[in-house]
Amino acid sequence: MVSHSQSGAFPVETALLNPDGIKAMVLVEPGGTGAWYTDEQIRLISKIPVLVVFGDNVENDTGVPGHSWKDAYNGWKHFTERVRAAGGTAKMMFLPELGIKGNSHMLMMDTNNQQIADLIMQWIADPKN
Repeated sequence: MVSHSQSGAFPVETALLNPDGIKAMVLVEPGGTGAWYTDEQIRLISKIPVLVVFGDNVENDTGVPGHSWKDAYNGWKHFTERVRAAGGTAKMMFLPELGIKGNSHMLMMDTNNQQIADLIMQWIADPKN
């Protein structure tokens, strides 16, 4: 399952309702922070590989009062750490750390979208890598 922005937590919420058939979750610049999940929910989520992808606009204003991309990034990074601590497979892919810079919030529409899609597909092929 793949989500983006405001729908970022939908795959996680779906997995909590019924994980059958969900092979992995890819959250592309999800909104919120993922901080609301209980330890029990994290334990359930840890059975499904999770990839969270953020570009380099975490310092940019979201235009939404009370919401910052920096808080979202930090929160979802902590979420992946919690999933790993529960024995799951979770990765935070921060594109600038991979040398990929200049992306907007709409990663799938940027000129390097194929490069980002290839990274996501590589992860899907081997989430433990």
